[in-house]
Amino acid sequence: MRHSLAVTLAFVTIMVAAFAGAWFVAGRGSTVGRATKSEKLQSDDRSQMSPQGEAPYAEPDPPSGPLPEPPAEPRANMVLVPAGKFLYGDDKREIELPDYFIDRYEVSQEEYGRFLDYVRRTGDHSHCNPKEPKGKNHTPLNWGRRELSNPRWPVVGLDFWDCCGYAGWVGKRLPTEQEWEKAARGTDGRLYPWGDEWDASKVNLGPTPGDRHTLIPVDALPEGQSTYGCHHMLGNAAEWTASFVDEAKGVHCGRGCCWLFGHQAVIKTTYRMEGGTHLRDEGSGLRCALDAP
Repeated sequence: MRHSLAVTLAFVTIMVAAFAGAWFVAGRGSTVGRATKSEKLQSDDRSQMSPQGEAPYAEPDPPSGPLPEPPAEPRANMVLVPAGKFLYGDDKREIELPDYFIDRYEVSQEEYGRFLDYVRRTGDHSHCNPKEPKGKNHTPLNWGRRELSNPRWPVVGLDFWDCCGYAGWVGKRLPTEQEWEKAARGTDGRLYPWGDEWDASKVNLGPTPGDRHTLIPVDALPEGQSTYGCHHMLGNAAEWTASFVDEAKGVHCGRGCCWLFGHQAVIKTTYRMEGGTHLRDEGSGLRCALDAP
């Protein structure tokens, strides 16, 4: 990883050594701070998810049972972001977007697992990006790794093609980075989803002293949600967008940072990451968007 802003040499060195090949950090306005207390690790169950427990993906059983289908109502668990202007970027320039929907939560391992099961059993890639490589395997990096596996946690280890495939299968798309940022910071240009004061208890940036946790449930930390009700717009999983940092070179823009950053990182809603199309790491996930009718 590399920061376009000076963070600390020690922090960068650790990140490069531990997570080679991870999101390259283009970082608009990143600073360094310290967590005030350990993050909350539990939250109420979502009705469509299994109870907490290890996800059964490390050694999957042969496919059986009904063929998975995408949700009948794509807008379930999405929030409407009304049309209008908002303050974008560190310079808070005013731009305008139409109505759109965006997922309230990051895509969970259980949700992505249904898509993966479908693709494995049918070989049907008709919902995927038409430019994806032939014979593309949509299995995430280290799918089933014990310390990263729980059906209620966000799916990570995805590349751009994986995200497009899942989004297409459920009848959605990836958000642009402008859509993502408006959903994260609202219309008042706030620095963090919850306001302008950093609070490490409202974001999962990974291990803290005495607490070696990785991911947490997608519906955890409701106190850190944005004004539109979106959870984990900072931390937990980094999120691919449909936007490019450099389209000619195939460099995509990711948003939100992830649990790999560590508890000392303080990341704003304007933070940008860059990564190649085939990049997969243990912090990269997604949430989806949808045009409003």
